[in-house]
Amino acid sequence: MINSVKKIIRLTLSLPKTIYFNFYVFPFKVAIKLPALIDYKTKFYELHKNTVLLNGKVKFAMVKIGWGKGSIGNECNRYNYWGIKKDCRITFDGTAHFAKGVSLRADNGGKISFGNKFVANQNFFCASNTSISFGDNAVLGWNIHIRDGDGHNIYDENKNIINNNKPISIGNQVWLASYVSILKGVKIPDNSIVAFGSIVTKSFFEKNVIIGGIPASVVKKNINWEI
Repeated sequence: MINSVKKIIRLTLSLPKTIYFNFYVFPFKVAIKLPALIDYKTKFYELHKNTVLLNGKVKFAMVKIGWGKGSIGNECNRYNYWGIKKDCRITFDGTAHFAKGVSLRADNGGKISFGNKFVANQNFFCASNTSISFGDNAVLGWNIHIRDGDGHNIYDENKNIINNNKPISIGNQVWLASYVSILKGVKIPDNSIVAFGSIVTKSFFEKNVIIGGIPASVVKKNINWEI
């Protein structure tokens, strides 16, 4: 009973921001369905029309931002952050559920795409300056950090940039355990697991593997997993 009341209160508090977001970024015929449910503790640093694309059937709350507690007992960021600049795009190919503390950012023409049935636990951080893509059925633990750039340019003695941004591709049916970091240029194959606390700095191509360590390497082959 108490939890139900809390959900109603939270939904009521979130309704103004949800309505604002939907009618600002989507055409009217899409916005009227309220496909994005935005938690009231979400801060918009960059919010622009035509920067959010929905593929497939549009339905109510198919994308949830900052909605849900995630794993109980894990310390969570107080706010959610949305910063998709005008020249950038974020695409959803189906349902996507981001728990509290999510931060989504795209700069310099960056693109982020999420496959169907995407789920991220608390404190998911994703920042793109080129391209980050997820396949279907991706499951992310808490405190996941993914970025396709280094944040600052590094130059050689001739003033040439030596740390260019590189796209990230994460396949279908991939489980990223908590505290995983995925760095630029990485490809994660289908039906794979990245172990707790791993830092992935290179691409992997063999499917059905467990990847783990710092830096990450294949630690187990011929595996399967299910939600």
